[in-house]
Amino acid sequence: MTRLPQVPHYKTRRVELPEVSRVIGGMTTQAASGEPSGTSLKSLPSPLLFGWRVAVKGRWDVEIVNECTWNGMTWIVTLRSGDQIPVSQVLSVGAVDREGNITSAWDVRRHGIDGTR
Repeated sequence: MTRLPQVPHYKTRRVELPEVSRVIGGMTTQAASGEPSGTSLKSLPSPLLFGWRVAVKGRWDVEIVNECTWNGMTWIVTLRSGDQIPVSQVLSVGAVDREGNITSAWDVRRHGIDGTR
């Protein structure tokens, strides 16, 4: 029987970082302030477009997207009904053409909010 080599045990220590960044929708954002680096908030591309259909956590009916805006911390989806929800409540998305026919649909958990993951 072959024995596996001994792996040395390393002690871990906490390291404080001066600034922590994260990527949101392809843009680098400073986590502390929520402000995108090198771009304006208006230039962030919306992950959901007007007229797209979404299934929302805790609702039975399919909702229609009116707009999707960045509030500095998260995407807020305004539905045709007037309700505003965080994008984290969206379970699945259906993209539509000009006539309102669904051209593609995806599960957010598997493919991301914009379907590109």
